Amino acid sequence: MTQPNYIWIIGSPRSGTTFLTNLIGESTKYKFTEPWDLFPLGEQKHWNLPKDGTVVFKYCSNCWHYQEINKCYPNSIWIQIKRNPTSILYSLVFEKADSYPVRKFYFDNLENKIKFAKAMQEDYLSQCDKVENKIIVKYENIDYNLLEDKLKIKLDKKKFINRNKFYDKNKMKLLFKFL
Repeated sequence: MTQPNYIWIIGSPRSGTTFLTNLIGESTKYKFTEPWDLFPLGEQKHWNLPKDGTVVFKYCSNCWHYQEINKCYPNSIWIQIKRNPTSILYSLVFEKADSYPVRKFYFDNLENKIKFAKAMQEDYLSQCDKVENKIIVKYENIDYNLLEDKLKIKLDKKKFINRNKFYDKNKMKLLFKFL
């Protein structure tokens, strides 16, 4: 049995991490999107991930645990999705009712909510940059805004979330060389 590949999706919340995980997950054997109950954060050495096939796994917070994850799962590939910071901030502050995962910030005024969201976004981006600088060989950046151009399709998130297959696997393999 060959060692499985582990693909870790990281990035700021609301940057497209869930969408990218679902997109790549269409071409992998296993997909986990913030599985809080199965795999508690901070307990990577106790995770019992599948031992066969390719596993795509997303917690935005994995960027803070990359050393432990790489130790436990040495055959790992890291992907950071990047999106326009203004779009991320807007999405954090003015979240849609059907957004997943739900991230609500309760503050007494909009100014405090914006300050918190901006600081959180900057923390994630800074930590993701540290991961990139430490594990360059197995690290890839994906620009959310360029996905449509690279795949040569019009992305429809609603269709994708409903699990309709609307992409060409060959195009996916060109974009994600590790599939």
